[in-house]
Amino acid sequence: MKKMISLLFTLTMLLMGCASDKIYREPPIVPTKTAIIHGFDHTLSAANWHNGKVTTVDGKNVIYSMFIIDDYSYNISLIPGAHRFEIKTTFNQVPTFFSTEGPYEATASVQAMIVAGHNYTLNGTIEGSTVKLWVENSSGKAVSDVVTTAYKKSKASLVS
Repeated sequence: MKKMISLLFTLTMLLMGCASDKIYREPPIVPTKTAIIHGFDHTLSAANWHNGKVTTVDGKNVIYSMFIIDDYSYNISLIPGAHRFEIKTTFNQVPTFFSTEGPYEATASVQAMIVAGHNYTLNGTIEGSTVKLWVENSSGKAVSDVVTTAYKKSKASLVS
């Protein structure tokens, strides 16, 4: 039994070590030295919703806790400077909850200059067969490029 536990522990550590280069490690939140970014939620009803979240920062995956109900509102701390964010948006726009259409998803990569002590939010709009995604400051001004991308029907999944 001890050998099995030791083996499982060793394998777990090896797997974590292999993946560590690809995981975004948040700096400690210090209001004068770091900034915060989080996703968005434009929910109108159970059948009409639109949200977005950061999936990578500078090419490193953002790992959300399985205990977070709404990862689009999770605060991610950042050091100041230019950062590239991969954004994933999901949405549903149907007249009733029981419709067979949707949900839909899209991803986009945007770059923004981040300043210490400020808060940033992702934002997005649905325009015909595309979505527009960007990063904005607390005043609602875009601080990144606004990227237009096509969306597709989302794969059924409990985890996005």
